[in-house]
Amino acid sequence: MFLIWSKNITVTQIKIKQNLEKMANIPPVDIKDFMERVPMEELIAKFLDNFLKGYQVFINEIVTSISNGDAGDIRENAHKLKGVLANLSMDKGRQLALDLEKRSGTISKEDALNIVSGIEKEIIRLKAYNGDYSELFDEYYDD
Repeated sequence: MFLIWSKNITVTQIKIKQNLEKMANIPPVDIKDFMERVPMEELIAKFLDNFLKGYQVFINEIVTSISNGDAGDIRENAHKLKGVLANLSMDKGRQLALDLEKRSGTISKEDALNIVSGIEKEIIRLKAYNGDYSELFDEYYDD
C-alpha cells in the first residue's frame, strides 16, 4: 500500500512540475493584446514599470480589507486591481482579481489571501523582466 501511495505522489509531483513549466513559458502579459490597444513599445514599458512601482498599494488595500473582513471593501479593491491588470493585459492576474471580487461576500480569509498570493506571483513574474521587456516584444513580432 505504501508503494502505491508513494507512486501516486510521484505522479502528482510530476504533473505539478509539468504545469509549472508550462506556466513559466506563458508570459505574465499578453503582449499581442496589449500591442493591439497600445502599439508603442516604449509606452507599454512605461505602463508596466509604473505599475511595478505602485502595485503594492493595491495589494495592501486588499489585504487590509481581508483582515478587516469587509466584503464591500474587498470587492471594491479587487475590482480596482482587476481593472489595472486588465489594462496591462495581465490576464491570469485579472482572472484571480475577478475571482476575489465575485467571491468577496462568501470567501474565507485564508482563500482570499491565497488568491492575493496568486496575484502577487503574477506580478513577481513581471518583475523578473527587470524593465527589459524585449522578450515580450520579440514574441509579438515572431508571430
